[in-house]
Amino acid sequence: MEKESKKDKVFELILGEDEMKDGVSTISFVEYPAIERDFMFFSKEADSYKFANEEKMMVTGPAMIPNQKILRLDENGDEFFVFFTQETIAKSQELFFKRAQHNNSNVEHLFAIDGVSVVESWTIADPKNDKSSAMGFSGLPTGTWMVTYKVDNEELWSGIKEGTVKGFSIEGQFIEELVKMQKEETVEEEVAPVEEKVAPDVFDEINNILKENKNSEDIYDAIKKLMNIEKENSETK
Repeated sequence: MEKESKKDKVFELILGEDEMKDGVSTISFVEYPAIERDFMFFSKEADSYKFANEEKMMVTGPAMIPNQKILRLDENGDEFFVFFTQETIAKSQELFFKRAQHNNSNVEHLFAIDGVSVVESWTIADPKNDKSSAMGFSGLPTGTWMVTYKVDNEELWSGIKEGTVKGFSIEGQFIEELVKMQKEETVEEEVAPVEEKVAPDVFDEINNILKENKNSEDIYDAIKKLMNIEKENSETK
């Protein structure tokens, strides 16, 4: 039997019961954020935000985005996905400040740095009217945790301006809970029963859909559309 790929599995990361350890412990400055969203650096003048000048040395970006699948590697190098819910993100933000970890940071999860502090933190409640939208961020959903750092570390600030440091990546302790996405369940339920009811060329079409699409919603929509076409064709014969 072929070994099941862990990449096909999705884990929700949840908090344990130890409030002194679980959740986000550090926010790291990295070149390639796992959430695939860069930050923006800015100065504030007359309630409008723009790219930073040398005086302010502040940087803002998303620390955690709810329900975004993040590709990870296990100890064997196998790929899998994890995600956080809005509730887990909100609690993680609370614990982060409750434990006074807003001065904790490093670069690329390796080198501890001084001279950086979180000076502003919020979760997006209304994406359209949130200040993150006014700052130039787009597509960030409700529940996204945004942070602003004051950077008094000259070496780090140079990296930010040069583009070798582009965003945030969290460190923390969470529990993996295996989940099965609803759309994936629906795809399995709809594809399996049609084996004896459709022509062989339809199986070829389904096979092509599975090869060309990696997103479960795209697979579901494509197969549903195909089956509707087949149904219409059979009714007109």
